[in-house]
Amino acid sequence: MMTSMPKSRGGRATVASALLGLGLVLTACSGESAASDNGSGLETTEISVGALPFADVAPLHIAVEDGLFEAEGLDVTILDAANGAAQVPALISGDVHFSYASYVATLQGVTKGLPLQVVRDNNRNSPQGIYVPGDSPIQKPKDLEGKTVALNSLASIQEITSKAVLKSLGVDIHTVKFIELPPANMMPALEQGNIDAAFLVEPFLTMGVNDDYREIMNAWQGPTENFPIAGWVASKQFVTQNPNTVDAFVRAMDKATSIAAESPERIADVIPTYTAIPEDIAGQVAEKSAPGLAVTSDLSDLGDVAALMSEWGLLEAEVNPDEVVYSPSS
Repeated sequence: MMTSMPKSRGGRATVASALLGLGLVLTACSGESAASDNGSGLETTEISVGALPFADVAPLHIAVEDGLFEAEGLDVTILDAANGAAQVPALISGDVHFSYASYVATLQGVTKGLPLQVVRDNNRNSPQGIYVPGDSPIQKPKDLEGKTVALNSLASIQEITSKAVLKSLGVDIHTVKFIELPPANMMPALEQGNIDAAFLVEPFLTMGVNDDYREIMNAWQGPTENFPIAGWVASKQFVTQNPNTVDAFVRAMDKATSIAAESPERIADVIPTYTAIPEDIAGQVAEKSAPGLAVTSDLSDLGDVAALMSEWGLLEAEVNPDEVVYSPSS
């Protein structure tokens, strides 16, 4: 995933500040009534989509620019999310109808009783991983034992993939100290010697590589190869009440994702329109992110995410991944 200061594009979502005590789960309204009849077969046409300014969400912006949503009869407004943690409660509160969310956060929400469904896969493998400065004495994964590694956040997709891959490479995970640090603070912390290694995301990964940073471990190998990372999520209430609208959203995203995966230059062109990433960096980011986009949405392996979450203590209860995935009717 990529982090950047967002440019204004549409409004900014008003999101709940927490999980709203879970008491809102059964009473929150998450979409317009399915009783509306606009003559198009869609239950509702005005859609709000929450998304962080990541390179991975480029297909969403391409779908807007190319009129793919409009062709499906949808009027889509993209709302810049305040942060990743706000996405799930925003869906439940009804502030947004669809949101880009990690599968770890989604499954955690489901185990807490939140009625969420994944309507489309978005991205899998990426160049993300654990990096060190070029002059670091750390040369291989085993050297991370006894060291401090910074992650965007703990109890996240980064934590479970890092631990799974390092363990598969023979690293004693219990000796590695993982800490939470904002992406923009990681490279300065590395330069100052406050941490030993960092899980770099875009655009900092590309910036780091340009400055001779070295990859110690790619996060998507062995037990995490082709691993589901994040996708488009809606509340179960909205999906149940608006199946034709959901299908239309998915069809538009199918087309946009294919365009993005086959033409990285489209990603490069659109990234500067919703982030502060300069054009020269955007081109490099696009080349790396395009191969990880899920052209075909198949989440039959979402159980792999749940399994790793259980292994590392990130699930409060058992969850049936099959019940979390929505199956389009068209």
